[in-house]
Amino acid sequence: MTEPDSPDLQPTENQSGHWSGLIWIAAGALAIKLLAFDMVEHDAFIKARWTPYEGTITASEVVFGGAQSGHEIHFTFTVELPDGPREYQGTKTQATGKDFGREVRGPYAVGETLPIYINPEDESEYRRPENQAGLRRVGYLIGGVLGLIGLSVLRGKRSRPASVERT
Repeated sequence: MTEPDSPDLQPTENQSGHWSGLIWIAAGALAIKLLAFDMVEHDAFIKARWTPYEGTITASEVVFGGAQSGHEIHFTFTVELPDGPREYQGTKTQATGKDFGREVRGPYAVGETLPIYINPEDESEYRRPENQAGLRRVGYLIGGVLGLIGLSVLRGKRSRPASVERT
């Protein structure tokens, strides 16, 4: 019969490390699902059912959107619909403070065109297409990093022996 103090019956380390590793891995899988699959599928759904148009930017400026969003590009664009032109407004949050007060250049400059999808049932609703390759890469990257953190937590907990105080 084995004695209670034998190494085979020593208590193991708390299982919280095990669960936290699994939670990191689950968060990685969720990031891959939401970013790499769901957003891309929704974008493909829109492209298949909504009407594609090209909008021409008629006004564009960099504004400070607040502490949360920072500097934003607010732009107005016109789309030639079958029943006449219609004006829409959009916001792009990737602007820098150094652009504030300057003329907007690049893809959001006045006169540039944007691909737009408009809901045929409600022409007030529009969507700009997503860069599907970029979304997938971001989803895989974030999910992979979270998964690796989870694996490192699991491996780190296994490699250290538990310390037991004897009384």
